[in-house]
Amino acid sequence: MTEWQQRLTRRLEAARGDRPVDLLFRGGKVVNVFTGELSPETVAVFDGVVVGFGEREANEIVELAFGLSLGAVAVAVALSFGLGGREAAGKLMEHWLSRWRGGGGG
Repeated sequence: MTEWQQRLTRRLEAARGDRPVDLLFRGGKVVNVFTGELSPETVAVFDGVVVGFGEREANEIVELAFGLSLGAVAVAVALSFGLGGREAAGKLMEHWLSRWRGGGGG
């Protein structure tokens, strides 16, 4: 098995709960990129990749006092640079931040 296949296998094991994840982020919010809705969620990360949501065994647990999960930022950056739609990505990010701050943002 090649190295990337071994890494993929370990990531899938972590996603299934067959091995502990590296980090578990509690107390953050996750953005639904289709609806713009924010929801509280626990995020599991293994080998630098999000492998799932919800409580599970972890090597380290990070309690977030506040925060918007980095998924929203990552999507905005991907839209901005990957698709060349800097203005659209900026508007989407402003919308999410407004909703997160309680401003509604329509």
